[in-house]
Amino acid sequence: MTKRSGKCLCGAVTFTVAGEMTETDACHCSMCRRQNAGSAFIGVHFSDGVTLQNTKSLGLYKGSDWGERGFCMECGTTLFWRLQGEEKDFAIAAGALDDLSGIKLDAHIFTDEAPTYYRVPTDAPHKTGAQVIKEFEEKMT
Repeated sequence: MTKRSGKCLCGAVTFTVAGEMTETDACHCSMCRRQNAGSAFIGVHFSDGVTLQNTKSLGLYKGSDWGERGFCMECGTTLFWRLQGEEKDFAIAAGALDDLSGIKLDAHIFTDEAPTYYRVPTDAPHKTGAQVIKEFEEKMT
């Protein structure tokens, strides 16, 4: 089984991920852009999930009816996005991983919410917010 580690900027929150990368998305929704101060959130999913460690400084924010965001309360690092109640399938912030090798973008999501100050690259397929919400709903049923 493949394992990788990661952490926030200050190292107060650490994690390991296991298995193969199953999906990597760049989310252009307004919430991800606000959380990241203007740019897309690059989230990586792993087949065998995430184990959070040193969670004393982990903050969780429920930003919508379906999703929550994890961050470090000490340094503010964005760590992950996940469906509420999901204990295994996280979209881990690519920049929080110690080893970035092999990461390949699979899709740009919420492209209909992308701002006009940048162009969404055409290096991967695009999905609108409605398409992504439909996929979330299918996962939850």
